[in-house]
Amino acid sequence: MLKNSLFEYLATFTGHKTKYDLAFVTALAAEIIAADAIPDETQRNADNEAKRYLLMRRLKAAPEALEPAEGELKLGKLRNYIEGAYDDKGYRIIMLKEAGFGDYDKAMKYNWETVRELFNKGKEFITNKLSELTADSNMPAVFQTEFGTLADEIIGVVDDYLSIREEVLLITQSKIVANNGLFDIVREICSDGQTLFSRNPAIRSQFTWTSIMDIVTPPGAAGLRGTVKVSGSNLPIVGALIEMQTVGGVPLSFATDADGNFYSGNLPVGVYSFKLTKDDFATIETVVEIKTGTTSYKHLMMSAGGGTVYEAEGTLGAGMLANVAVEGLDNDDATVELEALGGTMNYFASFMAGGGNAMGGVITVNSNMPVAMKVNVLRANLGMNGMNKYLNVREMSGMGGSWKVRVSW
Repeated sequence: MLKNSLFEYLATFTGHKTKYDLAFVTALAAEIIAADAIPDETQRNADNEAKRYLLMRRLKAAPEALEPAEGELKLGKLRNYIEGAYDDKGYRIIMLKEAGFGDYDKAMKYNWETVRELFNKGKEFITNKLSELTADSNMPAVFQTEFGTLADEIIGVVDDYLSIREEVLLITQSKIVANNGLFDIVREICSDGQTLFSRNPAIRSQFTWTSIMDIVTPPGAAGLRGTVKVSGSNLPIVGALIEMQTVGGVPLSFATDADGNFYSGNLPVGVYSFKLTKDDFATIETVVEIKTGTTSYKHLMMSAGGGTVYEAEGTLGAGMLANVAVEGLDNDDATVELEALGGTMNYFASFMAGGGNAMGGVITVNSNMPVAMKVNVLRANLGMNGMNKYLNVREMSGMGGSWKVRVSW
């Protein structure tokens, strides 16, 4: 719309600044098309999430499953064969570590770099110790091929997943750079247009950013969609209740359908408290921002059992800091978990009165694994007697990226 308005009044703009000519409009149109062609967030993450889900299913079955996943089964058999091959307990422990089982628990928490290393070590161990493992009819010789085939498949998918994860970060950065570049151009056009048509409100509104946004996406053309599933599985949760409300606004509620999906319908723009409840599952609380013309999406995983989980998430530029308001920090037994979503970005967090900026911190984490601490441990580390609702998260690597904080109690 802005490009079309500029073209309509191009002669007036050219008289103001000679750079506004047909070539400028053509170049602007090309930049808009190029920025729009960069995949959006849903497109960027879809392939990545699909690979991650398939990896999770192959590595570990859901807790209620009667049969182990293929990864669990093969790793369990290998452990059993190692235990059967070495009678000496001390030597057996050394052999298990050599085969990668020292990192088994870490791998089963979906640390994909560790998963890859575990299967690599397992393959190498079987090759190097084949005669010892197969002695006395302990391990069938065919198991070497079975384990090797599974390991190669899982390692290949892990490598693809990690590669796509890095590509997502690069594409995201490209999208940000492209949109920011366009916005800088748009801001100058709007400024010049408002100067040129200061006494003509009808035309001036065509160069007022908020007016353009209201025309393209009028208030109410926004909402929230999502899915709710059992943590660690792909099982949908039917009838989970979602409650949302802005400060001073009218409360609204809706529930998940037979596939665990939900949709709020059109919502006024604003910041909403969000609460998700279901009998026999931990309650999830967070904050959702509904933006003009944008249907936001949330994928939520509910853990069996009681309690409450408060979640907050966001994105930080290189070296930037966020003051995050969260619930549950007044509970000594609450657990605070910080997660870096992708790349090798390092973050730290610290409690701050009133959401102030702090350079010190008590949690350092990268994308390999979330890091969690009890509130009372955090308080002791900081030497604080009181507690408040603010947590600092700072991007430390200089690369930028996304983060998620969970407080559970």
